[in-house]
Amino acid sequence: MLQINLSLTELLSSDVIVPYFLVRLDFSSVSPIYITDAPYDIVYEENIYSSDGGLLSLSPPKAEADVSRDLFNIVVSDVTNELRQILSYESIGVPASITASFISSETNELIPEYLPVYSGTISKASWVIDKDSPNITIECSGPLTKLRQITNRSTNSSNQKAFYPADTCMDNSYDTNSEATKKWGGTA
Repeated sequence: MLQINLSLTELLSSDVIVPYFLVRLDFSSVSPIYITDAPYDIVYEENIYSSDGGLLSLSPPKAEADVSRDLFNIVVSDVTNELRQILSYESIGVPASITASFISSETNELIPEYLPVYSGTISKASWVIDKDSPNITIECSGPLTKLRQITNRSTNSSNQKAFYPADTCMDNSYDTNSEATKKWGGTA
């Protein structure tokens, strides 16, 4: 359940704040990516969230009383194709979190109050060129979505290593392209 402290509740009920969002994508192959739609970089939990990261839009946050698929979309402009390259290598299961930050509309200064909005993992990414800008839509899903998730996996060494590079459990699995002296479940 979302808990909002009294000072943040007072700020949210006033007209002097503008909300901005901090997006964190925790890739394992590269350093995490920190981006924001704020007009300037924001330091949060000792990480710099870049205002030049191309964050275009987010699904609007919503509160629900019942269990749902808990999907959240992040749209990013990717002029350099850097994010696309990362996502082509590592796109499913990457932890993603979104936090709301607030800037005073009177002073344009950051208000040191934050609100966690979303936490889940990347479930897919798609690319499109929109108005001459290459955009990436990253679809994230919460933990409840995994209960119904169907993934295609092959039971062979190369597929296992794509997900777990150090794992050797499938190295000696049966290869259907060659003859074996003893096949699984049978006798020689």
